[in-house]
Amino acid sequence: MSVSTLQRLFKAAYGMSVMAFQRSERLNAARALLMEGRLTVGEAGYRAGYSTVSNFSSAFQRNFGYPPSACMRR
Repeated sequence: MSVSTLQRLFKAAYGMSVMAFQRSERLNAARALLMEGRLTVGEAGYRAGYSTVSNFSSAFQRNFGYPPSACMRR
């Protein structure tokens, strides 16, 4: 199967590209880590594959509609 065929079939099945799915899964994992309350926003972002806190925060806000700090246990 070609790469383009796989990407097209994946998008038809999941409603998003492979990259968007991967990003969504990484952000969901980071949100779960933040909700446990053991990591800072920077640490969760790093574990999700982001090199800067600002990029992680922007992607998180776009995906969930609220900043990552809102997930942290107080």
